[in-house]
Order: sequence, then C-alpha cells, then structure tokens
Amino acid sequence: MIAKHDGLRLLEEMLDLPSGSLTGSERLRDLEGWDSLSTIMFIAHVDSKFGVPLAGTRVAQAQTVDDLCALIREMVKGRAA
Repeated sequence: MIAKHDGLRLLEEMLDLPSGSLTGSERLRDLEGWDSLSTIMFIAHVDSKFGVPLAGTRVAQAQTVDDLCALIREMVKGRAA
C-alpha cells in the first residue's frame, strides 16, 4: 500500500522542494512551480514510480496535495484488486 508520505516525497522531488516541506493541506494553485506542465510531469512521475497511469482530468480536478496523494493511493489500490 502506498502511504501519504510517498506522494508527498514525489511532489517535493518533482517541484524541487526541501524534504518534509509538504504536509498535504497545501493548495496546488499556491505551490510555486505547480502549473499545467507540472500536471503532465506528475502523471509521468507517478506512472514511472508506482506503475499506474493517471487520467489528466482527474489530476486537473485535484485542489490540494492531499487530493493528489489520495488519487495515487486509489489508483494503486485499484491496480492491486
């Protein structure tokens, strides 16, 4: 099972943020560096690291870092079922 911290670390690495700087409650629109290109990069990183494809529309609907972490967990859990 993928833990929340796995998603947080992935985003920190992707956005070049210090480790431990994200808590999950951050709004994506408030994160420096989060834009439409980041959405595409996030999808590619999740597929590469966790082996699950994410729909761009689902990622675009996410409002917070927690939303993205939940989406990763949902997709990984669905793959395992």
